[in-house]
Amino acid sequence: MDTNYFPVPKNEFERLKTLSSLNLDYTQLQQSFQDLTYLAAKIAGTKISLINLIDTYTQWTIGAHGIEMEQKPREDSICQYTITKDRPIQIRNLSADKRFKNQSYTKNPLNLRYYLGLPLQIGKGINIGTLCLLDKIPHQMDREQLRQLKIIAQEIVHRLKLYSAIDTLQTQLNDCRQSKKKVAHDIRSPLSGIMGLAQILEQQNTNPDESLQYIQMILHSSRTLMELSDEMLRSHRKSIPDNNFNLTTLKEQLLKLYAPQTLGKGIALEIIVLQGNKYGLQHKSKLLQIVGNLLSNSIKFTPVGGNIDVILDLQHTLGSQILKITVSDSGIGMSKEQLELFSNSSLTSTRGTQDEYGFGFGLPLVCQLVSELKGHLQVHSQIGQGSSFTVILPQED
Repeated sequence: MDTNYFPVPKNEFERLKTLSSLNLDYTQLQQSFQDLTYLAAKIAGTKISLINLIDTYTQWTIGAHGIEMEQKPREDSICQYTITKDRPIQIRNLSADKRFKNQSYTKNPLNLRYYLGLPLQIGKGINIGTLCLLDKIPHQMDREQLRQLKIIAQEIVHRLKLYSAIDTLQTQLNDCRQSKKKVAHDIRSPLSGIMGLAQILEQQNTNPDESLQYIQMILHSSRTLMELSDEMLRSHRKSIPDNNFNLTTLKEQLLKLYAPQTLGKGIALEIIVLQGNKYGLQHKSKLLQIVGNLLSNSIKFTPVGGNIDVILDLQHTLGSQILKITVSDSGIGMSKEQLELFSNSSLTSTRGTQDEYGFGFGLPLVCQLVSELKGHLQVHSQIGQGSSFTVILPQED
């Protein structure tokens, strides 16, 4: 990895894992920080204020004042430098800085010159993004302005943690509701059996052999109830499918997040839903991260005029559900040596088809997330022919 071209935090993989663990849905956050971006711009006296989260490939804007929200390739962003520091970074003239002078935001119509970035620190040395202030004219922040902006940055991190906690609690609440329905359904049959047999014993004069038989049947039904309760205790932490999140909503969110990138590079993106759309999916945020990283990787290594195809399929086999996601591209492909490095988790970063920078962490993060979900990843690739990544994940019935 050539770090002469772009900055990478020393704890980059830990940083990405921390961001991933928050399980944030960027599409649902975009209206949640308007008050803080407005307040930050007023304190700083700048025209523009942004809140950005930075993952492996992309800078995601989740709050904006004075400009439309948009995503940006990480290597084109100013904030990629800010997340490497534990202090604010100030640049008074972007057009005079060789790192940024050729970027579109320093030219018409934006003509940005001033930048102030404050890291969003969620743990010691772990910066998941930035609060940044931008303007066409230079500014000089005094100590009090910086203090107030740091308070806003801390509030942003606090809100992100709250949104993450709310999502976790909502998932647990949904689990409880589903468990309640399941319990009510599953205990009816054995309870009915126990009640019926008890009534027979109460109402009829039966001989000892018949009574023993009824008692054995009651014991069997009671054991069934005990097994159900044991199963509930064992599985109370299992994730239950979210019926509002299915293959179609996954497709819609992927298009919303990644179609702008493929359009900007002249790549045709197609996402196909095969079957299983009526069933809810588990692990919404992790699925978006897994497929998103694979899509970003394909975008990076697919030339202009190329194709990226995503196939989403929820298969039912022998009483279980298997989610199968395939991301295929017509990109430059990988050699046998690179595939071996990938299988050994030793794949290093290379440049994309338009000389995009790589960070070397996207695919390893995918592997770890897939492993955490007890799935597996299959890779097929050939130099000059493209690559195909297939993720196979078990889903609770």
